Amino acid sequence: MGSADDRTRLDQLNQEGAILSGEIEGIEAAISDIQTRISNASADAAIEAERQKRLEIARLADELRGHAAKIDELWRASIAEYLVLQAKLEKIAQPALVGHRAFKSKQRAGVR
Repeated sequence: MGSADDRTRLDQLNQEGAILSGEIEGIEAAISDIQTRISNASADAAIEAERQKRLEIARLADELRGHAAKIDELWRASIAEYLVLQAKLEKIAQPALVGHRAFKSKQRAGVR
């Protein structure tokens, strides 16, 4: 069998192996913890990115509502202006139509 020195050396190596094994377990646990933190951080980043997208969409929707309100206001103003134009054209056309009808009546009657 081995000498006492060999036995002492073997005990020392076994003790160092146990210490190293514990350190490796600690490192593996730290790596696992870091991987979990990275996964959680990635998920949090994805959630935040999605939240930012929704905020941007909401901001754009507000802008669109403003544009739609402005277009509606301009459309209504355009219709109002068109009605004013139409009324003025009718005023211009009335005397011409009256004169034209009188002319046609005289024409039919044979008056020149």
